[in-house]
Amino acid sequence: MSQPVLQRRTVALQRDRVLWRQLSDQVLVLDMWRLRYLRLNHSGSLLWHLLAEPRQPCELVEVLLDTYDVSREEAADDVAAFLAELRVRGLLRDPA
Repeated sequence: MSQPVLQRRTVALQRDRVLWRQLSDQVLVLDMWRLRYLRLNHSGSLLWHLLAEPRQPCELVEVLLDTYDVSREEAADDVAAFLAELRVRGLLRDPA
C-alpha cells in the first residue's frame, strides 16, 4: 500500500469564516461563507482543536498515534484525508 502524501507545510484553520460548537465528543462546524455544516467525530474534533494553532501534519499524526490504537499508516491516512477535506471546503490557511 502506498504511503499517504502529507505536505510538510504548516496549516491552521480559517477561524474567521466558521462558527463551531463542541457537542459531547463531536464538533459541529458551520461554514459561514458557504452555509454548509460539517460534523466531526472524536478524532476529527481532536484535530480541529489542535489546528487552532499552526501545526505540521506530522504533529497531528503523532497525536493520533498517542490517542488511538492505530498504525502510523492509518494515522497518516486519516490526517491526510481530514486536511484534504478541510482544504476542499476552504477551511485551512497556510500561516505566513
